[in-house]
Amino acid sequence: MAKKCPPRRPKISRTISNPHGVYSHREVCELTTMSRQNIYVLRKKGLFPQGLVIGIRTLVWAKDVIHLYLAGLWKPDTPEPGGDNEDRDRNGDGDDGGNGG
Repeated sequence: MAKKCPPRRPKISRTISNPHGVYSHREVCELTTMSRQNIYVLRKKGLFPQGLVIGIRTLVWAKDVIHLYLAGLWKPDTPEPGGDNEDRDRNGDGDDGGNGG
């Protein structure tokens, strides 16, 4: 008796055809040739775009951000100079709460 072979799975397309302005995690892995774990580690270090969580377990990236990353033009967000000044007190009035004059 001949063995029956399981049905073949369709081949994964190498072209990304997403009508929306976002890429899924699978598509980003395919485009960057990186694994999910590698992307996770780079995201934690701030070396890869963070992406957008759109569900409990769904993470997507804007297409233009990924294209910038692939072109080597993406830069991690950096704090603006003078934006979050650690020398200022919490209430922003310049008074550190001391009794000095």
